[in-house]
Amino acid sequence: MISGKITHFGRYVFQDAHMKKAQQFLLETNWQNIERKTRVIQGEDIYMMYHEDVPKPLEEGIFEVHERYLDIHITVLGMNFIRSTEGINLEI
Repeated sequence: MISGKITHFGRYVFQDAHMKKAQQFLLETNWQNIERKTRVIQGEDIYMMYHEDVPKPLEEGIFEVHERYLDIHITVLGMNFIRSTEGINLEI
């Protein structure tokens, strides 16, 4: 996991062409005026989904697991908490 500020996202060098394309899109996006919709960046391979989430108590949170996808989460306004699975036994 990479955690940081969007202003630092341009410092990362990705080898994967899809990640490079996603990075370019994210760096060129005006986050203050973004439309609240799903955007296709490159067919079904790269897309952005805009979510407005209401924070939940930690006990109600769920683990996010992907088999085919990699995703990038950006908190535009407010705060987001990421909890490590360290010390937690997961069966996948």
